[in-house]
Amino acid sequence: MHTMRWSHILMLEQWKFTIQSTTKHTTNLNNAIAGTDLEGKTIEEILKVCADKPAVRNNGGGFYNRNLFWTVLSPNGGGQNQLVN
Repeated sequence: MHTMRWSHILMLEQWKFTIQSTTKHTTNLNNAIAGTDLEGKTIEEILKVCADKPAVRNNGGGFYNRNLFWTVLSPNGGGQNQLVN
């Protein structure tokens, strides 16, 4: 019985981390591309040309990964998380 309780707590903590991580990558990516020629481009377009921009590359990769996670999460293929615009 204690194992179930701890597993539920751990699962909730993992969800909180996942949501926080999604928000962090989204915010950091938006900040990194603000005012640049990358602003307004798709994430795929951004990732193709960001090798020399570590903040864009790292947060863009995290953003892409989290979008993929939220998209495939449900049995019907999911949808975009409301935290990700």
